[in-house]
Amino acid sequence: PCPGGCHQLCGSFILFMGKFLVVMITGILGYFMMNKDEDLYYWAIPVLIAAIFAFAVAHTFFSVYEIGIDTIFICFAEDETKNDGTAGREYYMSKNLMQWVENSGEALKNLKKKKGQQRAQAKAANSGDVVDDKPTDKMYPELEMEAK
Repeated sequence: PCPGGCHQLCGSFILFMGKFLVVMITGILGYFMMNKDEDLYYWAIPVLIAAIFAFAVAHTFFSVYEIGIDTIFICFAEDETKNDGTAGREYYMSKNLMQWVENSGEALKNLKKKKGQQRAQAKAANSGDVVDDKPTDKMYPELEMEAK
């Protein structure tokens, strides 16, 4: 499927952004709530403590979600090694999961190919050679076909 653990990297980034969003919302709401209180002189410390607790709670919930995602991909990898899709050895994974992983791997290959083409064009432009103006392949050609 996808070499280099790109699923793990993308998943970790999305989960980090979720934690960050929870902490930011908590901080902003805490600021507005504490700023209205006229008797409170130091609002920053309670807001900071609330943000730390929000991170702890978000980290706990998102960690459980991340374990679920990892479990699904481990099951996918095990299914792919044990079964080959032939009669008697059918895949147990859903067709949607299989297509998503295959499309992700294909998109990564296209991205690497496109970067290689861009490097070659930049190198040719720097050396004064003629640059091939052929357009690069689309990253998600199947999505463009569905949109039409």
